[in-house]
Amino acid sequence: CQWLNFFDSDEFLVLHPQNGKNITIQEYLNHERFKKCDAVLVNWLMYSDNELLHYDNRTLFERFTQPEDNDQNKWVKSFVRSNLKEYLFGYKKSSHFPSENIKLCDSSGNTDPEYRDVVIPPKYKYAQITHFSTKSTEEYVNKIKRGYPNGRFPEPSGNVDLYFFHNKFTKEKLKIFEDSFNMTFPKYHN
Repeated sequence: CQWLNFFDSDEFLVLHPQNGKNITIQEYLNHERFKKCDAVLVNWLMYSDNELLHYDNRTLFERFTQPEDNDQNKWVKSFVRSNLKEYLFGYKKSSHFPSENIKLCDSSGNTDPEYRDVVIPPKYKYAQITHFSTKSTEEYVNKIKRGYPNGRFPEPSGNVDLYFFHNKFTKEKLKIFEDSFNMTFPKYHN
């Protein structure tokens, strides 16, 4: 393969039509604008819970239509040329950003010496990583109960804080958390 990338299971690569035509990932990455790029940095577009408390069987794209209103969309995921063995994910860096020692381009093919693991302002003209990080309150509770493969996420109180960082606070959402974990989260009762 020519390019490598790792996405989380709550992320989707969305390629925007060009000249009124849908494009494939091969067409996107083989475009002239990336010929001199070692890595392509694609911004997240994170979505809120859309005020949904419970799961329903509509698709993610139907249920979650409201992007988050915070600075999280500056973060990127990277496509890296596979022949750059010393800079690949998990070797020296991460899937967000492989290394500052290679030529980095944003998703439009532009370069900037300031590019690292963020692209500010986010660029969405050609591509985005649509990130459904929390989904509905019920789905997020189930995610916490399942646990995280890397074990790095905090206990329920930290996860509740993270949820309300990404989503609007309501007493109804808090009640779902407190009932689900049989706990009280005092900081939200002031």
